[in-house]
This record gives sequence, structure tokens and C-alpha cells, in this order.
Amino acid sequence: MADDAGDLNPRAFGFGVRTAGAILLAGGSMAVVWAIAVAGGVSGPDVRWRTAVFAASLFAAGFGAVLLLLGRRVPTWLLFAFPSVAAALICTPPLVSRESTPAGSILLVWPILFAGYLLPERVAWATLGVSLGLLMATALRVHSKGTVASCVEVGLSLVATAYITVICGGTIGHSSTGCIRKPGPTR
Repeated sequence: MADDAGDLNPRAFGFGVRTAGAILLAGGSMAVVWAIAVAGGVSGPDVRWRTAVFAASLFAAGFGAVLLLLGRRVPTWLLFAFPSVAAALICTPPLVSRESTPAGSILLVWPILFAGYLLPERVAWATLGVSLGLLMATALRVHSKGTVASCVEVGLSLVATAYITVICGGTIGHSSTGCIRKPGPTR
């Protein structure tokens, strides 16, 4: 991905870093508050999923804070890694707890949207691959009819989202939207 650095719009790089940081900080903080409010903290009979939620949420909030503090000094590779890291953070609680919901899995759309609109095409396709792999791992780990069916539906939605943002979004004119990816030839 080192050759993708030349495809970056330097003016918009800070926007991408701030957006990634804000998403992680807000999402991680909300998940911690939700876990405390709904489940009453880490201890209890369902400690397995709560610990996973707390760990993933605190990591997300910390990663987001680092991105916000570093701003434009964030290395390109770290910004490119953000969508895959976010997908891993979304899938960690269901993988650990062996409980999955369609609402949790559909959150994988956000890293794909971020990568598809703001980052080079290669990063977007890599994010799709990571997201689909994690989604399949979740389906295999939980393994119920409902979870497998839900993962197929969500997986197809992720593929459609990636296609729309990467292929169709490339013709919209990224310079006017402030995206990091420089506009390429229309398809």
C-alpha cells in the first residue's frame, strides 16, 4: 500500500484522520456507557460478553483519541489500517461471546463506507475482505440458522456497499467532496 500514498489529497488527509478519530472515540465511549447502563458493569453471569465489549470499546476510544491528538502527523499506514481495525473491533464481542445480532453485524457498513469514500480503492477492497472474513468467522463461531442467514444477508449488503462507494462513487468527483482519494478516470 505504500504506492497508495501518492493518491492522497493532502488537504483532506486531516479530515480523514479527524473523522476516524471521532468515529472511534464516540463509538467506543457510547459502547462503554451502554454496557454499564444495560448490564451494570463487567461482573455478573454474562461476564464473557461484557469484558469483550469493554475491552474493544476502551481500545476504540483510546485509538480514536490518539488519532485526534496526532491529527495530520498520523502515519498514512495507520489511517489506512483504521477501517480494518474498526471491523475487528465491531466483530470482537460476538466472536468472544458467541452471541451475534444483525444490528451488530450491519455496523460493518461504516468501515466500508469510510474506506470506499475517503481512502484509496485498494484499501476499500481490503476492508471488504477483512469485514467478510470476520463476518464469516462470527457465523461459524455462533453457528445457528439465524446467524448464518443474517451473515449472508449482511455480507451481500457489504459487497453492494463497497461496489457502490468504490466503483460508482469514483465517478462523483471527489475533489468537491473533500475526500482523500484523488479523482481518477471515470469508469
